[in-house]
Amino acid sequence: MELLEVKYSRKIKRVTLQRFLVTKVVLETEKVKIPEEILVLYDNQLWLEKKCSSDPDFKKKFGSSLEVLSKILKEINFSRGLSLQTLRLVSQKFRNQLECFLIPLRNYQSTKSRFSGLFQLREAQQPGIPKKNLPPKRQIGIGYRDKGTLKDLAKDGSPSWQEVASRDGQLKLAIKRVNDAKTFDQLKGAFCDFFEINDN
Repeated sequence: MELLEVKYSRKIKRVTLQRFLVTKVVLETEKVKIPEEILVLYDNQLWLEKKCSSDPDFKKKFGSSLEVLSKILKEINFSRGLSLQTLRLVSQKFRNQLECFLIPLRNYQSTKSRFSGLFQLREAQQPGIPKKNLPPKRQIGIGYRDKGTLKDLAKDGSPSWQEVASRDGQLKLAIKRVNDAKTFDQLKGAFCDFFEINDN
């Protein structure tokens, strides 16, 4: 399952969003988007709790309602998933315990239209830089101006051009000695050199 995060618009008032979502659960239980809007309800609640701890005026105005809401949200049992039946029980608790926090019915529709598209769920960004964006690992080089081009022989066992050129020359010389051999001992020596070069 992919990790999700909530993206909020800068225009959004977080406490009004919370009041709207709680009111939607009460007034339009069947229309609540599960799990999207429930995830937003929980995510936004955490933000509001932090706001309460750092802003005394905000806490004085909304602190008691947010405490009650937090208690109700913690009581929801997700062991069997979030069914419509569970949501109806939550709706009843919201109606009974958070009456002063609800948006009045006369203002609900206008508030609903204001929040359209101001928050959305998206795939969470993992911390750090993606592997594909990392620069290649620098390797030890030779010389002051070298920017790290020396091969790591533990990973790349291919020989350098100097080794290839040197070995190629040795092979040509060994083949020439095989072709030029006139006695069995000369041929034997040339073959020994040839196989010694190949083994290296």
